[in-house]
Amino acid sequence: MKFASYTLVTMVRQDGSRPLPPEEEMRVRDAHLANMADMHSRGLLLAAGPSRGADENVRGFAIMLCDVATSEELWAKNPSVLAGRFEARCAPWVVPAEMIVAGPGLPPRSVAETTA
Repeated sequence: MKFASYTLVTMVRQDGSRPLPPEEEMRVRDAHLANMADMHSRGLLLAAGPSRGADENVRGFAIMLCDVATSEELWAKNPSVLAGRFEARCAPWVVPAEMIVAGPGLPPRSVAETTA
């Protein structure tokens, strides 16, 4: 059996992060989504989305198509991380190669696209 390597990214709310003013919050969220869409278009991001689990500090997950070091470097530049909203925790993940199949979907580039 062949295995494929991915990086699983967990977006965690930063301890002590304070709410941003509404306009700034929207700007950061849009920039965060645009950053993820750019990573996807470059073939680095397989999938990403928010968490709806019981742990309110875990805000979302992403599956990266690159190694942990590259993922850490990329996520360190994400606007939500730069704004101190989230910490990106990257971990290696290996699964049987044919279990993960990319579909035709594209990630949203802005909050407006998530509610349309």
